[in-house]
Amino acid sequence: MKINVWAMGLAAAVLAMAGAQGRAQDDDNDASASVDATLASAYVFRGTVLNDAPVLQPAMTISKAGFSLNAW
Repeated sequence: MKINVWAMGLAAAVLAMAGAQGRAQDDDNDASASVDATLASAYVFRGTVLNDAPVLQPAMTISKAGFSLNAW
């Protein structure tokens, strides 16, 4: 397996950003929003490897009054 130095640097940068999770919260409405990014070594769907290169999987969640909406 060949290791690409540029890809490893990019992966390190993404991991550093993924650790910082942004949140916005309003006390009057009790609403919150969060953003997350996951770096995975491959994209696997139902047990089948669709992409064997590193992949970034972003997600965003908005919550209010006990209900949440998540997009990824």
